[in-house]
Amino acid sequence: MFALGALGKLTFRSGQQAHLSAARFSQSKNHWWWLMSAISDALVPSFSGRIPRRTYWLAIFAYFIFSSVLPLTVYGLIEDVIVLYPDAAYGVLCVYLVLCSVLYFSALVRRLHDIGRSGLWALVSFIPLIGFLFAFILGCLASAEGANRYGPNPDNIEASFAQTPLSTVSALSELERMLEKGLISREEFDREKAKILGSGAQPPAAV
Repeated sequence: MFALGALGKLTFRSGQQAHLSAARFSQSKNHWWWLMSAISDALVPSFSGRIPRRTYWLAIFAYFIFSSVLPLTVYGLIEDVIVLYPDAAYGVLCVYLVLCSVLYFSALVRRLHDIGRSGLWALVSFIPLIGFLFAFILGCLASAEGANRYGPNPDNIEASFAQTPLSTVSALSELERMLEKGLISREEFDREKAKILGSGAQPPAAV
């Protein structure tokens, strides 16, 4: 009897640990989703919508790498070829820097949208010295509260994915397991899922 009791406790604890690991894995996928989404928002030029400060600084860092570090690295690797064809190299560099500038101005415009300002303010960046100061200050200002005419607050959108409570993830994982094993129907799954997302993270009871 003692052996059976110990085996039962061990099985129960193993199940709990496996369930908790699955829940944490699901939550980590949300963090990865947020990271990939931020990288995509930073590197894909767009002049509509809003981006938060962290995505803005990621875009600025990418612009610095693409417009300064990468060209210097390429120059060091193929310096002999560039010396032989200076005009062609200059033309390619100009086109490349224009494309990099599109990335930079895209970040400026969407950050301005995030604080509720028109993207036309990005033209200030053309002013020597003042433009750099403007870009720095822009990266320090907090997002406008709630939605504005340019879209919803990006911080609220990211938080809904990156900061899902572990208890909620755990309850949803248990609900999916019960559906896969045929313990509940699809209608019951949808109903319980709505309850969990709407009123908390109480794990569903087996039926």
